[in-house]
Amino acid sequence: VTPLAAAAGAAVGEPGRTIMLGGATVSMLGFLFGAGLVNPRIVFALARDGFLPRFIAGVHPVYRTPHRSIVVCALVVVSLALSAVTR
Repeated sequence: VTPLAAAAGAAVGEPGRTIMLGGATVSMLGFLFGAGLVNPRIVFALARDGFLPRFIAGVHPVYRTPHRSIVVCALVVVSLALSAVTR
């Protein structure tokens, strides 16, 4: 049981619990989407400045996005997620 939702449910009832769970879900998804946009840019900057392999600092010729760092970050996230599921 989630503590905040349980407290909201005890104080306000089922509508409070539902609102708290919905708000927490929106907040967590906002953080995750924001991190998904920012982290590849950080990896790109580290590679561009020489702290990571320069290959990762590649920029797409048409869209001008750091496509290699996006792929690297996605692969790291997927591999960590899959390794956590199997344990």
